[in-house]
Amino acid sequence: MQLFNKSSLLATAQKAYKQQSKFSLLTVTLLFSSVTSAQNCDLQQAKKQFNKCIACHDVKEGVHKMGPSLHQVIDRKAGTQPGFYYSEAMKNSDITWTKENLSQFLKKPKDMVKGTTMPFSGIKKQAQRDAIICYLGQQ
Repeated sequence: MQLFNKSSLLATAQKAYKQQSKFSLLTVTLLFSSVTSAQNCDLQQAKKQFNKCIACHDVKEGVHKMGPSLHQVIDRKAGTQPGFYYSEAMKNSDITWTKENLSQFLKKPKDMVKGTTMPFSGIKKQAQRDAIICYLGQQ
């Protein structure tokens, strides 16, 4: 008695190979896009732009100045960094710091979070905001 026939085994193997190939292609695509994204970020230029923030913020974990540490800020909920006193407006903002939200906030902080105590008028140029966000993404 034959449990499997050759054609069903071959079909199963081909299906598994196609699924594995799709997974491999997806993995390579994601890795390539991550590398490309990092390559598109000129870290020296990004750090230079971040100098606008350095008087009030640090990127070291748990190091707070006038503003909170920005260590791993991307995709973090606003107003939640332990050890820093946030304004009620920031704590209640229900913002997650996506790259898009960071850009909007850096453009005009007081427009995005009414009542924020951040004493900063904003950065008009998108390229400068992108560089800062790029730098923060590497921290």
